[in-house]
Amino acid sequence: MNVLIFTNEDAQTLIANQTGQHRLAPVQLTDGRWFLMEDVLTEIPGLFQDKLNVSYLVEPFENIQSLLPVSEETP
Repeated sequence: MNVLIFTNEDAQTLIANQTGQHRLAPVQLTDGRWFLMEDVLTEIPGLFQDKLNVSYLVEPFENIQSLLPVSEETP
């Protein structure tokens, strides 16, 4: 399983330039970068490809797994 990695600047551009009903919502990693699962490109063919008008890197999920934010739930 792969992920798409964005810089903070590219993630903000991606978020700001989206219109319409279907929108991508990248998640911020603890190192300041952002990611989306790569399957957004193939889950519904063509739906999001035109929205990815910013630079990104493709990396294995295992490379960023330790950088996922941890939710602190209160009892």
